[in-house]
Amino acid sequence: MFKSFLGLWLLVFAPLIFLVYPSSYSPIVSFNENIEQERYTSIYTGTFFLIESQLDLLDQAQWPDKVSRLASSFGYGLRLVDSARLNLNEKKRSKLSRGDIVFVNDEPEYLLKNILSTSQTLQLYVDYTEAEKIISGAVGTISLIKQEFEGSDPSQWEGVVSHLDEKIPFNLSMVDRASITVSEEEKEILSENEFFWRDSEGQNITFYIPLDAGGVFLIAKKIPLSSVDMSVLVLLILGIVAFISIGMFLWVYPLRRDLKRLTAAATHFGQGRLDARAQVSKISVVATLGSVFNQMAEQIQQLIHGQRTMTNAIAHDLRTPLYRLRFAFEMQCTDGGNTKENKYAKSIANSLDTLDHLISQILLLSKYSSDRNFVSFKEYPVDDLVRDECEQTFPLYPDVDYTLQIESGRQYVSKVDKTALRRAFNNLLTNACKFAQSHVWVSLTYEADRGQYLFIVSDDGSGLDETLLEKIFLPFEQLDNARNSATGYGLGLAIVEKIAAWHSGKISAKNVGSGGAKFTFSWPASS
Repeated sequence: MFKSFLGLWLLVFAPLIFLVYPSSYSPIVSFNENIEQERYTSIYTGTFFLIESQLDLLDQAQWPDKVSRLASSFGYGLRLVDSARLNLNEKKRSKLSRGDIVFVNDEPEYLLKNILSTSQTLQLYVDYTEAEKIISGAVGTISLIKQEFEGSDPSQWEGVVSHLDEKIPFNLSMVDRASITVSEEEKEILSENEFFWRDSEGQNITFYIPLDAGGVFLIAKKIPLSSVDMSVLVLLILGIVAFISIGMFLWVYPLRRDLKRLTAAATHFGQGRLDARAQVSKISVVATLGSVFNQMAEQIQQLIHGQRTMTNAIAHDLRTPLYRLRFAFEMQCTDGGNTKENKYAKSIANSLDTLDHLISQILLLSKYSSDRNFVSFKEYPVDDLVRDECEQTFPLYPDVDYTLQIESGRQYVSKVDKTALRRAFNNLLTNACKFAQSHVWVSLTYEADRGQYLFIVSDDGSGLDETLLEKIFLPFEQLDNARNSATGYGLGLAIVEKIAAWHSGKISAKNVGSGGAKFTFSWPASS
């Protein structure tokens, strides 16, 4: 289930992260940049034309002064830069060299336009810079704070600071100006705005406000630079991800549960438990699949039960005229000395016995082809079962020797249908004795890596036709080879195959290198 959940989670969030993350590969970023490019190009094409018209009347050396004077008329920044010093990708640099207007989606956003096919480029901002936003937001408040100190003696400033600190959350304090090292950039900002600032503690900034009469800086600390706290934003994102993940889990869990029920029902049905049905919720997304499976299983169960009933009825009905025929034949038989009549009588008797045996085999095959729930599985030592079958079978074939190999020191206990397993072992042993020349090898082993038992029977007979190995377990299938010399109707191995399926196992056959055939009956130790 967790693999399914992880796959769905990645399927949802991987594309979402790819779309939201501000990279050059994000389609949202590319789409937004193209839209903004078209909008700003349509707005400022005329502006760049008017600026270039004025610069065209001047020498190139006069352009910086002219642009500086023009910049004072603009609400946003305007300046002249060398295009070689711009950090642009090849696509944007190519557009710039063709004389097109280039939009740069940066912080802040700005437009670029080469002037009259030269290396000089106009840079026109379409948003305030971070510094401009800070100045615009702080200049009024700082002016009011400075007014609180006007008209008061420097010796009283500490009291003013204490009073203001109670009313406004700026953590005000005063330090000697000589103790603060001011950079050249900060000096420039100070001369233009009568204050400067420094970033501190990530999202906060500190303002330095000169109080000239006393030669001190009034410091205002922990002024939020942004209204968004990163820790709160991270927690919010994690909360949204967790909420969506819980919703996905609540969707995946019932789906996985119903699929497991369907899988279990299909497995049990394939093992012969024909009454197995899938218990799927009516509101499940696989409810239709479960309903169709149950309908199919019901139809197959009825079909198999009908076929078994018909087979049993036919077999039983055949026995009645067969027994009548046998009785009438025995009544007509005499112990006369006619050798020819005795020969025919013996042939008829053998045919009746064969027909009786065939009917019995058909009934057995019908039984072992039926629903597995009709049999009884119990814990039983299968090694004792193998020894008993060998002791009862091989004396019937005095010309065949056998070797039995069972690993000592181990208990071969498994949950099996004792009667069915005994019949399977008997069929395999009898089959080997019929086709062996002189010897049969029998073994019972445990395969630890697969957790299964192996019952193996090998003979030194003529072997099997490699091209027909798959057919020998089909009912009424007789192989056209040397092993077909004995009587039979191809039901013995078919019955073994059904019994193996009952025990969730399998039966396989192959030729051995020294000649003869090898049959392997395997089933799970925990079946």
